[in-house]
Amino acid sequence: MGFLALYLCLVIVGGGWGDKDPLPTTFTSVPLPLFFAHRGATLCYPDNSDGAIGDAARFGFPGIELDIQFSADSNFFIYHDPSITPPIGMSLHACSLTVNGLRNQRLSFQGKETNESPPLLADIVEKYNDQFLYYFDMKRYGHKNIFQLARDITAFVNQHSLNDRAIVASAHFWFIIYLEYSQPDILTALEGFSTNHPWLLSLLPRKFKPDFIASRQATITNGFTEWLRKTGMQNRYIVYHANKKTFKPTLEQGVQMFIIDYESYLDEYLSTSDSEGVEFQFSTSHWVSPF
Repeated sequence: MGFLALYLCLVIVGGGWGDKDPLPTTFTSVPLPLFFAHRGATLCYPDNSDGAIGDAARFGFPGIELDIQFSADSNFFIYHDPSITPPIGMSLHACSLTVNGLRNQRLSFQGKETNESPPLLADIVEKYNDQFLYYFDMKRYGHKNIFQLARDITAFVNQHSLNDRAIVASAHFWFIIYLEYSQPDILTALEGFSTNHPWLLSLLPRKFKPDFIASRQATITNGFTEWLRKTGMQNRYIVYHANKKTFKPTLEQGVQMFIIDYESYLDEYLSTSDSEGVEFQFSTSHWVSPF
């Protein structure tokens, strides 16, 4: 009875079992399938580098997925691993570096040092402006407090007017529901979503529900894709770790959004542009809100 009473209190605080607000038209009007370039297009440049992001724009990706950390002097930067190895010296915690320290690092590509360094997130969004939809994979390195991380990324999104263009993503359940409840204007994605028990999402009160859910391609089942179809969740589900072998079968199952590594087989779905960046046009079709 105690658990039930607590749950009912959360339902009341969370606004009941209502529908989510419709997604912004920046997402609902993009031609499908929608691709987020996984850490950029990394044929010629290191993951998460300015060069890889530039190639993603050149190849025509409408979206970009980036791994986000927090530096020692309180700046978001783009890098995946917790540690970074300088050309000379021992491995360092990436989040222990300042902006100047990050700029002195050199990223490796295929075992060779490059001129690329971990870019600041602010530099990337200012450089590419509204050329991309963004998927920020929050690594939480550099923050001991998930609630402060939520406040900091909210301030960043608001400062750069990204509320309708950026998804803040994490597998940390409490981080996502806190962000969703306290900052409803921020678009969120819960990663590692259970495709075996998708109905659990319906138990979350409206104000705690993430805007998107995401999971690995290998976890998709026929039952899950049927649930996506019945609930209208295709436009709120993002799959990652699809590849050349699994892409078309996944697309045929009704999945519409992918975080994916660039390979040439995707060219027929991408609208290429010049090296100054992609200029994609929104279609006139709109998705129906699933909630």
